[in-house]
Amino acid sequence: MSSKDRPVALVTGSATGVGRACVLQFAARGYDVIVNFSRSADEACLLYTSPSPRDRG
Repeated sequence: MSSKDRPVALVTGSATGVGRACVLQFAARGYDVIVNFSRSADEACLLYTSPSPRDRG
């Protein structure tokens, strides 16, 4: 599937807690995910740089 055919999810408050869990679930299902946060920059960076489930062979 090309990137233009993949679904996209925007998750607000996605660096921690329930939002983070949603990001991981969407990514596991093949979505391109937009991560949004207001105060959790360090956590968001860790989430962004962690391998996606698609990359885990």
